[in-house]
Amino acid sequence: MADVGTSKASSPRRLSSATDSISSQSQKTIRPFELSSESTPLLLRRDENLYGTHSIRSSSVSQRSTSDSTRSSHKTKERTRLPTCISLTVLIASTLGILIFIFAAPVIVKRYAEEAAVFEPRDLSVESSTPEGIRARVQGEFTLDSSRVASRHVRVLGQFATWIAREVETGQSEVQVYLPEYGDLLIGIASLPSIKISIRDGHVNCLDFLADLAVGDVGGIRSVANDWLEGRIEHLRLRGTTTTHLKSGLLSLGMQTLSDTLTFEEKDFPALPEINITKAIAYDDNSSSQAAAVAVEVSITALFDSPFTVTIPPLGFDVLVPNCLPGDPYILVAVARTGEVEVRPRSPTNVDSYGIIKKIPNELITACPGQKSSPLDILVKNYINGLRTTIYIRGADAPSPDTPAWIVELLKSVTVPLPFMGHALDNLVKNFSMSDVNLSLPDPMAEPGTPEAQPKISALVKALIKLPEQMNFKLDVPRVRAMADVFYHDKKLGFLDLYQWLPANTTLVEDSDSLPALSVGFRMQDAPLQVTDENTLAEIIQTLILGKKAVRLRVVAAVDAEVSNRLGTFTLRKVPAEGSLSVKGK
Repeated sequence: MADVGTSKASSPRRLSSATDSISSQSQKTIRPFELSSESTPLLLRRDENLYGTHSIRSSSVSQRSTSDSTRSSHKTKERTRLPTCISLTVLIASTLGILIFIFAAPVIVKRYAEEAAVFEPRDLSVESSTPEGIRARVQGEFTLDSSRVASRHVRVLGQFATWIAREVETGQSEVQVYLPEYGDLLIGIASLPSIKISIRDGHVNCLDFLADLAVGDVGGIRSVANDWLEGRIEHLRLRGTTTTHLKSGLLSLGMQTLSDTLTFEEKDFPALPEINITKAIAYDDNSSSQAAAVAVEVSITALFDSPFTVTIPPLGFDVLVPNCLPGDPYILVAVARTGEVEVRPRSPTNVDSYGIIKKIPNELITACPGQKSSPLDILVKNYINGLRTTIYIRGADAPSPDTPAWIVELLKSVTVPLPFMGHALDNLVKNFSMSDVNLSLPDPMAEPGTPEAQPKISALVKALIKLPEQMNFKLDVPRVRAMADVFYHDKKLGFLDLYQWLPANTTLVEDSDSLPALSVGFRMQDAPLQVTDENTLAEIIQTLILGKKAVRLRVVAAVDAEVSNRLGTFTLRKVPAEGSLSVKGK
């Protein structure tokens, strides 16, 4: 028991000593756990400190807390720094990428834009003419279509660059258009306004702007126009060049030089329109300004192969007709003018013109070298036989001071052929008859081949000439002559050669349809009949002598008529006429 008491007395001191030792060395070395001895109390309170366990655990927990707090602080800083570094890296990479595309890849982007660009014009109209050219309104849709780019590398880089830029704005610029085949002939300069467009792939930009187009070298353009009219151009290249300032948002892309070339084949050139004459009338001009003239009004309808709407100002023209030979200069016959004309795509265009014929040129009515026909004869013959007839139009002084001088200068050296179909006038001479006919038989004692050996015909010839509805002026036929074939029962008897001019009388009458006509009469006296079939002549004589009845002969003639009007006198040759005559024997 004494031992026990001793143990009880000494135990607190030992525990207190141990605790102090552990407390003082808690930061150094922790004593190992010791097994209990016989003096150790059997029961311990939970709040008692056994061998410094609580202090050790508290110190350990404190150390761990401090360590964990330090690590947590480091991790928090690391987590904060990592997104920042990533963001900075992406920003720097994006900036470098933009700089690369701006400075290192313009060629690729330019190639992408050239191949992907699609412009579909919706309407192109000429708002007005200017002293230097015209002012045009352009409406259309612009798109970048990446599917048109052949190279995948260019397509991807181009899509990325345009996705970054999104929009591009051009400054005011001028586009020069040249013809390389004609020594880089400058044909025009287009002044374009500032245009802002979206360059995202597939985005449709609706454009509507005004552009001033100035004419370049007028003399060179005339040469090109003449080559086209004469069919000497198989293909034509146009090269457009411009230098413009580009920017995307606040980022300036600097001055950029753009150039492109278009090639037009012969099939791409506009064709000359088919002309449909809807009205043509000629009448005596009784205005005081023209003492002796014939006025002509012509209305035509044509479908011009024009891709745009244009208003043509009043123009003046010279009207010419072909000469004897293709290489001879054309013959001026009239001057004409037109009013304002509006041309619309895919719509018929009506053109009204008014012309004046002041005189009949001598070269028009003079026989061609080695021929009996004149240029007028050829023209009239083609027309009345329904053949293709061509006249020529050449620019002249404009009737209005508002017409720009550059248009007048350009048109003065351009001659445009206007082909049209004639109107068959087979019944121009509606009635060709002979009355008071007398057939004189040949002298049987005359030598063959002499005039006395030929029959002779005397008659009063009358012809009713139908006047075309387009002619509403006075005409007179003072003289006629003819060459006529004579038939009996569809067998040619011979021909009448009225080579000498015979005086004629002309009267303006109305035909059976109450339309104006010209009645021409002349007397044929003892005209020799050149017999080509003696058997037919014998049959006719036998019928006249034995049958004692009239013989009907058919006459097919080509009549030359000398025509006179207020412009002068000219000859219409080989006007077809057909009729019959009844011959009675004496």
